[in-house]
Amino acid sequence: MIREAASVMTAARELKIEGTHILVDVTSGTVAMSLAMMRVANGLGARCASVSSRFRNGVRVPGEVSGHQFDPRLVIEPS
Repeated sequence: MIREAASVMTAARELKIEGTHILVDVTSGTVAMSLAMMRVANGLGARCASVSSRFRNGVRVPGEVSGHQFDPRLVIEPS
């Protein structure tokens, strides 16, 4: 995963894409993949996003989701 994350960061830098124009979706996938993508976002200065189901009274509501944005530094580099 780390090797692939490094190649994504290299490609974004070569294309001169600023981190402020990148939103990395870390929804689903394995824990290792989500962490690797958070590392990519962190390395590029980008933000992360994830989508989760909505629940009412402890029951998932079909077809309703919530999107969440967060700064990967809060996960990768906790203070």
